[in-house]
Amino acid sequence: MEWLRYPWLQDKPDYGFALVRPEEGIVGVLIAFYSDQCIDGETERFCNLAHWCVVQKYRNESLRPMRALMARKDVTLTGFSSIRRVVAVTKGLGWDTIDDYALMMPNINFAIFGQSLKVISDIDEIIEIVDDRHRQIIHDHGPLASARYTLLTDGSDWCLSVHKVEMRKRVRFAVVIYASDRHLFHRWLGGFLAAYRRADGCWLTLCQPRYLPTRPIMALKVSEPRPHVYKSKRVDPAKITGLYSELMR
Repeated sequence: MEWLRYPWLQDKPDYGFALVRPEEGIVGVLIAFYSDQCIDGETERFCNLAHWCVVQKYRNESLRPMRALMARKDVTLTGFSSIRRVVAVTKGLGWDTIDDYALMMPNINFAIFGQSLKVISDIDEIIEIVDDRHRQIIHDHGPLASARYTLLTDGSDWCLSVHKVEMRKRVRFAVVIYASDRHLFHRWLGGFLAAYRRADGCWLTLCQPRYLPTRPIMALKVSEPRPHVYKSKRVDPAKITGLYSELMR
């Protein structure tokens, strides 16, 4: 239950929906994480599909909680952890794919010319550098259980990333969840990748292509087993990140 108690958005409308049978209790759940995020200067209510499961006996009713979720017309719906079979279901209900693949990169600093960049992972130092919006983001999420903040700065500009470590096919990857500035993240990518290796011992990084303006030369396209999906009438999918989602828990 502690996993459900995400720290942001004090006035939560609900925690999702459940299928309940009088004699059996809860037989299915759809867990939702809500948030208010600033997109292009406007506040948008997001609803993140964090988990969706129904016991085998009642699979024919599994769409009921999803339809209840989709009845909320005032939110942008997102999903970052569904397997492809579930993604096919959501797409059949009108959701769209954000990124269907990931970019895999070696965690080495491939910059030909040296860059005088400072790498900061201490949260107190990061808070001193970032703007008010990112201070609020850090405050909203509170202490992170598995994700990490990494900030690079050249003394004038800065870029903040959030990543976590995942094990896929017995290989440890750093997985990018957020980048505050796509262009700086791309320009300083080698510095970020090397920082991930030093912090976590991972030699490879996976990054959704929307976090980068162009595909780096050394990046390989790989199939994403859990494609990111969304449903929205107002938000550009390129502006959707992994913040305020189960990826941060």
